[in-house]
Amino acid sequence: MKDIKDTFNLISIGSIILDVLVIVLGIFLMTNPSVGLESALLLIGVLLFISGIYSVIKYIMNPKRFFRFELGYGIISIIAGLFAIFKPLDVATLIVVLIAIWLIVSSVIKLIMALELRKIKEDSWIFDLTVSVLVIIIGILLLINPFKSNMILSVYVGVMMSIYASMDLVEQFFIRKRTKIIMKIFSK
Repeated sequence: MKDIKDTFNLISIGSIILDVLVIVLGIFLMTNPSVGLESALLLIGVLLFISGIYSVIKYIMNPKRFFRFELGYGIISIIAGLFAIFKPLDVATLIVVLIAIWLIVSSVIKLIMALELRKIKEDSWIFDLTVSVLVIIIGILLLINPFKSNMILSVYVGVMMSIYASMDLVEQFFIRKRTKIIMKIFSK
């Protein structure tokens, strides 16, 4: 049980750190739109790559496979990150689509987890479900409305990233608050 708790804490702290980094990057993109699309996509690419590696590690570290979708999510994030790092201007529209897909996939995973939490009568499931639906809508909006201006893209992506990471950060604190209940899920 202690190994499961240690793994859970490590995963939770890693998620909190990634969320804070996403918020900082989002704020940077919002406040510095003139940085340019190439620089913005490079930063986003690094973040996606790190997030992907983290998801793969999270999948490997969890023998119960509670995070069963993390491997696919991690691979998609790594690929999207590499595209953003090495071909930022050539694939600008593709990057927007990949970010939208990343948001949607991530939110669908959170939606599934919210429904799992509902089954065990966990109070935070409603918040998790709401966050998931909102971020899915954000992802769909990104898919529907590709941007024409680099500055608009930078600000818009910054806003969306900050909103997403802020909601995810709040969710992480809710989950950490209910560690005992979640430990029961891991130990099954």
